[in-house]
Amino acid sequence: MRLLVYADVDLNLIDGSTIWVQSLLEVLRLTYPAAQLTLVSRETLKGIAVGATLSRDTRIDIQCCDPALIAAAKPSADAVAAVVCQTIADLHAKTPFDRIIVRSTEVAQHLTRNPGLAPKVWAYLLQSPALTFADDSLEEIAQKLGGLIVQTDAQRALLEALVPEASNKTSVLPPMVTVLDQTQPVSANPDGKGVRFLYSGKYSKSWNVEAFFDIPAACAAKGVAASVTLIGDKVHREADDADFHPRILRKFKQTPGIVWLGAMERDATVAEAVHHDLGLCWRMDELNDSLEISTKFLEFASQGVPAVVNRTAAYEDILGTDYPYFAKNMQDVVRIAAKVAADPAAHRKIREQVRQLSRDYTYKAASQRLKHALHLDTSGPAPTRKVNVLISSHDLKFLKLALERLEDSGRYAFHYDMQKKSVIYERSLEPLPEADVIFCEWCAAQAVWYSKNKRPDQRLYIRLHRFEAFTDLPKRVEIDAVDGVILVSDYFRDLCMREYGWPREKLVVIPQYCVAEQFRRPKHPGYEVTLGLVGMNDSRKHPDLALDILKQVRRQRPEFRLRIRSTMPWDISWVWNKAPQRDYYESLFRRVETDPDLNGAVIFDRSGPNMAEWYRNIGYLLSTSESEGCHTSVAEALCSGARASVINWDGARTLYNAYVNDTPEEMAAAILRRAEAPLSADEMRNLQDESAQMFDISRTVGQLRHWFG
Repeated sequence: MRLLVYADVDLNLIDGSTIWVQSLLEVLRLTYPAAQLTLVSRETLKGIAVGATLSRDTRIDIQCCDPALIAAAKPSADAVAAVVCQTIADLHAKTPFDRIIVRSTEVAQHLTRNPGLAPKVWAYLLQSPALTFADDSLEEIAQKLGGLIVQTDAQRALLEALVPEASNKTSVLPPMVTVLDQTQPVSANPDGKGVRFLYSGKYSKSWNVEAFFDIPAACAAKGVAASVTLIGDKVHREADDADFHPRILRKFKQTPGIVWLGAMERDATVAEAVHHDLGLCWRMDELNDSLEISTKFLEFASQGVPAVVNRTAAYEDILGTDYPYFAKNMQDVVRIAAKVAADPAAHRKIREQVRQLSRDYTYKAASQRLKHALHLDTSGPAPTRKVNVLISSHDLKFLKLALERLEDSGRYAFHYDMQKKSVIYERSLEPLPEADVIFCEWCAAQAVWYSKNKRPDQRLYIRLHRFEAFTDLPKRVEIDAVDGVILVSDYFRDLCMREYGWPREKLVVIPQYCVAEQFRRPKHPGYEVTLGLVGMNDSRKHPDLALDILKQVRRQRPEFRLRIRSTMPWDISWVWNKAPQRDYYESLFRRVETDPDLNGAVIFDRSGPNMAEWYRNIGYLLSTSESEGCHTSVAEALCSGARASVINWDGARTLYNAYVNDTPEEMAAAILRRAEAPLSADEMRNLQDESAQMFDISRTVGQLRHWFG
């Protein structure tokens, strides 16, 4: 396995960006111990800073771009990106990479133009898309690259809302921190020298560093003893303030209460943090819209040192809205210092809380996130000859992603026999002479034909969903010629055994998959009193029953509400142009407006691909349909940590037994019972874990890999 990393940073420096590169390489090595790692550097390494540390690591192949080409390309960022992309392409041409992780929007956009490389590229996006419109380059990146990585859930939510193509292919990789010694108990002011602040990083105006020099005097004016330790020597030369650089250098040495330690290695900086009370990650107001988390915040937290931070959506997500060390101005910073000095016991509790929080951002935690994000095939080297697989179907929407993952492994060569209709097979080609395996998605007309016409040496597999089971197609299949069948529930397995005489040993039950990790996101406030319904554009989905359930729940718990995620019926001609259907929906909407138990409690959300983000609002997913195959929305909701309430459609109990009831009244009662005992964080994680084992795409991919060879 070969992995390449590129970040648009100068590795001859030490700052948050270069530390990220070092951390990512260490996490990749932890995740894929046998992988060959290549690092592409934009600059020639000079044997200093992070570059020196990486150069000493013989397990990393460092390739520097041609300095003459880089020099000629500057100052054009696009031209530099072109040089970097050519370097990556040349390396890939010699020995292909399995994954290429790029931290540069410009380089990522260039790589979209290389069809051979693009599917292997995962772009790490730091910048959030503009709130007013999505950048066209982001749409192209989302469409053509293999995956996207962002730093926070808030970034992912915004990206998916503005760039629909990013949905279901964007993963979250927060900053990664090493864990040094976390065994010693946290303490406050062990040396009695007052409140000790610590800052480490670069010195620029946006980072608000000049205000840090004023903290000791501002605190002293309020009777609070305080000092500020500063680490680092990278001082920006600001274009609009020529004196900034020399002024900061003077302040390092001349400001009372300031202790400047200069540049320090990363581990030494983290170890130094334990001797302080508060970190400084307080930025200028212009960065309040940032959706990022400071690496330094997490490094300080790992040593039990909480940081002063701006009140941003990203920090509120991980710290809660009541975190006591949010700051907007110097008055807030002084207030925080006074609080720490006056109540050491309360501060010790905060120190312990942030140290616990930091454990979600360790290399081990990042390794798990990367494994899910990159979904690399680690089952062994690809065979010397690819297995030829013929896929025959009239509709691949439920299988497309699984096939992409199999194709990405390099083990298979896929060929397609696509049909216009499910009930009539029109021969578009002879069974490929070289086909080793034939897979029929849907047990439709093509499955019947292949079961009667494939060669004896070719293996044939079928996946049956729901509609086919109630046609005459399955009984026309020559089951003796079939090597295996996937069915979406035990109900359909038993039906096929009973009605068509299919042998049990050939039948495998795997529900329609979802990408479970995509749905594993923090819930939004209020989710615990929110019911959800997905799809209402067919009266057989029975949104009327969902309203019945909501009405009964609200009589005891009026804070409950219902969110319906669906295309509106008037947007679908075959629904709205039929008088009975239109009458049904008009009556439904009148009921929502006029029933006092429903008015103001029903929210209609437009349909879209960012379903995983929508489930963050949902505590209970309703399934009120007359019939379903396996109702994947329920599986998605469970993977998100929501509970379900399912009416007893045929087969429901074989999939969701704990959540199935016979009537809307029983469903409402079950929701009210569960509302009395909300899920704890551990219980929600257990629900997500168990649901992922049942419904994650890895089950389908693993079964197909087993069959295909």
